[in-house]
Parts: sequence; structure tokens; C-alpha cells
Amino acid sequence: MFANINDCENGALQPGAEITAQISGYTHDGWGVARLNGRVVFIPGALQGEQVRAEIAEERRGVFYARLLAVLEPSAQRVQPDCPVYDGCGGCQLQHMSYAEELQFKQGQVQAALQRLGGFAPEELACMRPIIPAADGQIYHYRNKGIFHVIWRGDKYTLSFWDENSHQPARAVCQLLFPMPVNSLLERLQDGDLPPGVDDVLIRYSFAEQRLMLFLCFSAPVDDAKLTAARNYLQQISAEFAGLLVWGVRTTAGWQIFSSESFLTDSLDNVQYQIAPEAFFQINNSQILRLLAVLEKILAPATGVLLDAYCGIGTLGIYLAKHLPGLQRLIGVEVNAEAVHNARNNARQNGLRMAEFWQGRAENEFARLLKKHINIDAAVVDPPRRGCHKQLLNGLLQLAPEKLVYVSCNPATLARDLQMFCAEKYALSLVQPVDMFPRTKHVECVALMSRVNAH
Repeated sequence: MFANINDCENGALQPGAEITAQISGYTHDGWGVARLNGRVVFIPGALQGEQVRAEIAEERRGVFYARLLAVLEPSAQRVQPDCPVYDGCGGCQLQHMSYAEELQFKQGQVQAALQRLGGFAPEELACMRPIIPAADGQIYHYRNKGIFHVIWRGDKYTLSFWDENSHQPARAVCQLLFPMPVNSLLERLQDGDLPPGVDDVLIRYSFAEQRLMLFLCFSAPVDDAKLTAARNYLQQISAEFAGLLVWGVRTTAGWQIFSSESFLTDSLDNVQYQIAPEAFFQINNSQILRLLAVLEKILAPATGVLLDAYCGIGTLGIYLAKHLPGLQRLIGVEVNAEAVHNARNNARQNGLRMAEFWQGRAENEFARLLKKHINIDAAVVDPPRRGCHKQLLNGLLQLAPEKLVYVSCNPATLARDLQMFCAEKYALSLVQPVDMFPRTKHVECVALMSRVNAH
């Protein structure tokens, strides 16, 4: 069965039908978008401007999903993927694009989200700057953390990412996102002697110290025999890898560290951080420095008191406290107790006596700030992908700092939350995308909001 973009009938679009189509744009995942007689077709692997042949796979909610069969007229932006397992891995999604096309796609995703989901008019987005790209030679081998799923088939296993589109384990292990010490450790873990029952493997890497962290993760309760097997296995791996500094397990009872050291130390510029197994630390050291340079520039004038909500181990706030000459007080808020412990240690390690960290949900701590009549000059929020809790948004509106900085890895939730802020007391002053995740569909963004009629 064959359908053409010019003459196909709607009825011809059904699973198994082959189509030719012109790609007119991208989805937020970087898939090609075609339109056939008013019907929308998503085609992974197709690039804007290409004519392709594809096979309809399924229809969901009025949208057709197709499998790319052939590129009939390739785009000048199509490149040969660098990774030999690109098609089966799932770690990267955009290696078939030139890097210039990838940057343009990500810039467009941020702008489209702010316009369509946030309701911002084009003139309101005149403050949007071109995306900050990765430096030459740094689009690969940049990830400092990876979680690999263990797929058991009997007593055999493979390590892989989880394919977000198929909701199945990927067919291969990443080759290019991680530094070579991580790749070497992954290769060793594939040897077949992993203790039974392990569901995930967590690996972290310190670029500053070139040291590794390894944790075996169990989702089911672990008895003494399995715990002993895991400990013995990790001791063997640590004997083989001199760079392995921290190792242990995560079970239903929590994190258990077997090594003598309990954290990695990494650094951003002249700022050092202790990183515990469960801590959040941005995964791209070189690009987070570029993002921090943006924050430093926009917060440098007249920031005496800075609030760092969702502060984690203090990555953003502590760096800014070291680099903002007029800062008198840093208040960080974080729900995770171990992360707060790390943040306090990181502040001491970096000689920051003006920094304090409160444990609790950020949305519940604003009453404390209001009660103490603490005047916040600027606030930084770096929430998870789901965005800010509505109570947190309301609390920030009550605090009403002159500057609000929102750091986001999800343009959709960024647009939703900015809409609420800018409907009340704020106006967008800057939107700065940053390519934190080269060769993947994800994009980081910094948005600066300034209080309207601030005095």
C-alpha cells in the first residue's frame, strides 16, 4: 500500500501503509513532522526539508507515527552518526543532525514552548539570546553521571539506557557520551559476573580528580547473602580500577557505602564540591560553567541577599557566593537531608561564612523567610523536570525579590511557570538557552525575570 503527500486519502494512513512526505519541522523530541492532507505524521530520524519514504506504524490521538524507510532527498544538515551503536543505544537522539542544525532545533524548541505554552508574544521574547553551544571538541564524553539498567535474561545480562520512546531497554551501551574511564568501567561490568538481583548501576566521574563512584542498585529487598556478594564484587572491581574511590549499594533500606571514602570531590573553576551518591550535580562540567557565567553577570549588580531554592548540594549558590562581590548572605533550601549536609560542608570547604542551608521543602520555607522579614534581592530556582510546585511559585510571588532567575531543563514546564510569574509581578528580561546536553534532544535554559516597578 502506498500513499503520496499530494494525493493520498485519509483512509490510506493506517498501520503498514507506505508514504512519501516532505518534512516541514520537528517535534520537541527532534522527530521530523510531515503533514498529509491535514493529517500529522511524526517520523523519527527525518530532518527538516527532507523528502522521505516511511511506513505508518500506529496512530495515537489523531497523530500518526511512522518508521523511516529511506531518505529520498537528504538535507544538507544530515551527517553520518559518530557512534557505531547510535541506532540501538538511546543515549543520543540527534547524531544524524549537524551540530548547527541541533542548535537551531533547540533554540526553536525554547521559543516555541514560550510562545505556544507560555503565551508570550514575539515582542516579549526579543530578550531571547542565541543558544550557548558546547566548545569545540566537547560535544561528546561530557557526562559525569550515568544510570544503566541491568536487563536480565536468565543468568545473563546486559547494561543499557532505557529508550524513552519505546519504553524498552536499548539494544546497546553508549559509546560517546561518557569519558573513557567510565567507558572502561562499563566494559568491565559487562563481563557477566555482576551479582544477581542488581537492577541498575550508577556511575559518577570527577573530572577534577579523575576518580570514579560505583553503586549497585536493588529495587527488591536484599538478604545478607546478596549483600555479601555485592560487597565482594565491588571489592574486586575496586582492586582492578585504581580510580574507583567510592562504592556501595542502594537498597530499599537506603544507600550503603562500603568504601572508606563516602563522596567524590569535583570542582567548577575555583569552587570545590563534595558529591554524595544520591546528590544532584549538573552532568556537564564545562557547560554548567558557561551557564554560571550568565548567572554571575545578571546577578552581579546589587545582589546582597540571594535565595537558592532547590539548592541540592549548593552547586549554583555556592559558586555565585564565591563570585558575586557584593553578596552578603546566601540562603539555600533543599528537602534532601544528605544534600543539605553536603551543601554545608561545601560552603565551609570554600570559606563561605555567609552561606546557610535550610532543610525542608522550598514551598514550605517561605513562611519562615517572611516571618523573619528577610529581604531577598534575588532568587534562583533550578527545579526538576516537572517544574516548580505551585506553592513555591506563590511563595516566590509573596517574597517578590527584584530578580527571579529560573534554570530549567524542560521548556514546557519553564513556559508554564514563567506564565504565572509574568501574569503577576514580573516581566521577562532575558532568556538564554544553553546546550547542556549535546547530541541529545534536551536543552537547558536560563530565564531572568525582573519585578515590574521595582524600587
